[in-house]
Amino acid sequence: MRIVNLTLLFASLVTCNLYGQWREITFKISDRQGPVPGATVRIFDDSKNQVLNGGQTDELGILSFQINISTAKFAEVRMLGYRTEWVVLNGKTLYLVNLREESYSLPSVVITASKSEQRIEETTVSLTVIRPNLVENKNPTDVQQTMNQVPGVNVNDGQANIRSGSGWSYGAGTRVLLLLDNLPLISPDANQVQWTIVPFESLEQMEVIKGASSALYGSSALNGVINVRTRSDYQKRSWVNMFTGFYPAAPRPELTWWNGLQSLGGVQMSFQNRKENPNDDNNWFGYLLSGLGQWDEGYQWRSPDNRSRLYFKTHWNKSKSLQYGLNGNISYRKSASPLIWNGENQALIAQDSSITVAQGFTYHIDPWLTYNQFRQTGVLRHEINGRFLAIDNNSRDDSTVFDNASQSYLAQYQLQWLSYSGLKITSGIFGLWSESNSELFVGRHTSRNLAAYFQTDYKWQNLSLSAGARYESFKLDNRAQGKPVLRFGANYKVAPYTNVYASWGQGFRFPSMAEAFTKTNVGTVNIFPNTQLNPEIGNTYEIGVKQLLALGQQLKMQAELALFRMDFDDMIEFTFSRWDTVGGTSQLQRQLGFKSVNVGAVRIQGIELTFTGLYQSGVHKLEFLAGYAYSDPRVRYPDRPFIFNDVTGQYLTYQNLSTDDSTGTLKYRYRHLLKTDLQWSHHKGYRAGVSLRYNDYMRNLDRVFYQVIPGVQSVHQRLNRGDLVIDLRIGYKWPSGAMANLIIDNALNREIMVRPAFLAPPMRIMLQYQVSFN
Repeated sequence: MRIVNLTLLFASLVTCNLYGQWREITFKISDRQGPVPGATVRIFDDSKNQVLNGGQTDELGILSFQINISTAKFAEVRMLGYRTEWVVLNGKTLYLVNLREESYSLPSVVITASKSEQRIEETTVSLTVIRPNLVENKNPTDVQQTMNQVPGVNVNDGQANIRSGSGWSYGAGTRVLLLLDNLPLISPDANQVQWTIVPFESLEQMEVIKGASSALYGSSALNGVINVRTRSDYQKRSWVNMFTGFYPAAPRPELTWWNGLQSLGGVQMSFQNRKENPNDDNNWFGYLLSGLGQWDEGYQWRSPDNRSRLYFKTHWNKSKSLQYGLNGNISYRKSASPLIWNGENQALIAQDSSITVAQGFTYHIDPWLTYNQFRQTGVLRHEINGRFLAIDNNSRDDSTVFDNASQSYLAQYQLQWLSYSGLKITSGIFGLWSESNSELFVGRHTSRNLAAYFQTDYKWQNLSLSAGARYESFKLDNRAQGKPVLRFGANYKVAPYTNVYASWGQGFRFPSMAEAFTKTNVGTVNIFPNTQLNPEIGNTYEIGVKQLLALGQQLKMQAELALFRMDFDDMIEFTFSRWDTVGGTSQLQRQLGFKSVNVGAVRIQGIELTFTGLYQSGVHKLEFLAGYAYSDPRVRYPDRPFIFNDVTGQYLTYQNLSTDDSTGTLKYRYRHLLKTDLQWSHHKGYRAGVSLRYNDYMRNLDRVFYQVIPGVQSVHQRLNRGDLVIDLRIGYKWPSGAMANLIIDNALNREIMVRPAFLAPPMRIMLQYQVSFN
C-alpha cells in the first residue's frame, strides 16, 4: 500500500511539472501609428534553428498561443517593410513589440509577381509600383494617362506596350493584361483593355510587371501585367475631387477648328468605412464606394467623350479564418473617335467627316471568398473568385448602326500554402467562357479558356527562388488549341541593400474574336477578318540589379537596372494593305484596309534604368519617379514571305509593307523612352510638379499610309526629331487636407502624331480642387 501511495505521489508531481512547462503567452505588435495586423510571429528553440510554433497577428495586432517554456527561448517578429525583431522569452505572459520601419527601404510591398506578398527588392522580375499620389497630383481623366508616365511603358491610342513588345492594332487584342484586384479586366470580344472603367479614384497602388507572365496569368500576359489594386484597409475616409478645364488651341492655327474654348470637367468621389462588432474583434464589415461623372467636348471635331461610373467593394470579416464579399462596377460612356484624319491641315477632322459614335454600358460583378486554415507551421489559404463582365453598346456612323453585346464568365479556385519557414506554394484552376453577338463579327461567336497553374516561391537566407507552370486550353468557336508554359526566376541579396536577379518566362496569346472575325468599314477604311490566325508564342529573358540607396534620413531611393530580350514566333500585326472586298465605291476603296496577320519571328532586346524615391530636407520634400528604356525591336527575317495576298497576287514580306525597308524594325515602336515625374512640397502647403515624357522618332509605319492617306508622309517626316511632352502643375494644400492645383498638360503645345493619321491631345489646362476627411 505504501508503494502504491508513493507511485501516485510521484506521478502527480511529474504531471504538475509537465503542466507547469506549458504557458499561454500573448504578443501585441504595433508601430508608430498603432496596431500592426498580419505580422508573423515564430517561436524558436535556444539555437534559433528549429521553429516550434508560429502565427499571424489579428486586426488588433494581437496573437496568443501555448508554448513549452522549457524549449521555447526566442520569438521572431516579421512584417514586410519593417525590421525583423527578436524577443527573448523570459517567462512573461505579455510581450509588447514596437516595429520600426526598414531604414533603407521604401514601403513597397507587391503581390502581382507571385500572387502573394513580397518586398519589391526580392522579386525575380522587373516591376514598377505606382502610388496614389501620382494620380491625385496629375488629375488624369482615365488610368492610361497615368500609365504613360511609367518608365518603359507606352499607351498608344488605347494599346499598351511594355519595352516595345506591342505596336498598334486599333484596340483588337492586347499583349499586356490589365488586372483589377488580381482578376482580368479585358473585353470578351476584342480582348481590349477596359481603361475607362478602372476606379482609379479608389487606388491603393498599381503594379507593372515587365515581361511575359503567362505562366501565372495566362493568355494576354505575353508582354506583361498591370495590376490595379483598390484600397482594402476600410478605415473611415471620404474624398471628393472636382475639376474643370479647356483646350485653348491646336499646335498650328490651321488645325484649330473651334471658336472659343473646348471645355471639360467632372467630379470623382470615394467613400469607405468599416463597422466593428464590439463583442468580437475579428468580426467586422467594411465597404468602399466610389464613382465619377465627367464630360469632355474634345479636341477632335465632333468627338466628345462623356462618361459616368459607380464602383463598390465589400468585405465581411467573419473570423480570422473566413472572409467574403461582393464587388462590382457599372459604367456608361458615349464617345466619338475618328480613325483617319482629313489631311495635314485638317488633322483634327475625320476623313470625309466620318465619325464613329459609340455608346453603351459596361459592368461587372465579382463575388469572392477566402478561408484560412492556421497550422503550426503555416497557413493554408483557399480563395474562390468570380467575375461576370458584360458589354452592351452600339456604334454608328452617318449611315450605319452596329449593335454589339458580349459577356464573359470567370471562375477561379486558388490554394496557397504560406509556410512560416519561407516556402510559398500556389496552385489553382481557372475558367473563362465568353460570348459575343455583333454585326461587326458577322454573328455569334464563343470562346472557352481553361487552365491549371502551379507556382512555388522559396526564400532561404539571402536567396529567393521562384518557379511556375501553367497549362492553358483555348477554344474559339470550333477551333481548339492548348499550350503549356513555364517560368523560373532567382533573386540573391549580394550586399545589405543590393539584390541581383535573373528570370526566364514563356508566353503566349490566342487571337481574339475581333482579330479573327471583324468585317466592317470605318468611313472609307475597311477592316478585314482572318480566321486562320495562329497564336503568338514567346520567351522573355531578363537579368538585373535592384539597389536601395539612402543618405541618412533624407534620401530614400530604389534603383533598378535591367537587361532584357523577348523572342516571339508568329507575332500578330495589324497590317494595312489591299486585301478583300467589304464596302466602298471604288475598287481601291473596297480592297484597302487593315487585317491582322502573323508576320513571323521577332526579337526585341534592350536595357532599362528606373529610379523612384523620396528626398526630405527640413521643410522641403521631393518625390520622384524616373526611367529610361532603350529597345531594339526587329523582325528576324524581314524579306521572308509570311502571307499570300489574293488581291495583288503577290507574297507579302515585312520589308515590302514598311516605310523603313532596310532595317527590319517593327512598326509603330519607339527605341528610346524617357520618363520623369517630380513633385515638390513645402510643409506650409505649397506644391509644384513637373512631368516629362520623351520618345524618339517612330521609324517604321505601314507603307501604304504614305501612298493613300493624305498628309501622313509629310507629317511623319517633318516630326522626325521625336516627341517631348512637358506637364506642369502648381498648387496649395491646406492643413485641413483640402488641395487646389493648376495643371497644364502638354505645356509646350507640341504636335505629336501617335500613330498614322491621328494627333495626340494639344495643350490642356485644368483647375482641380479636392478635399478629404475622416
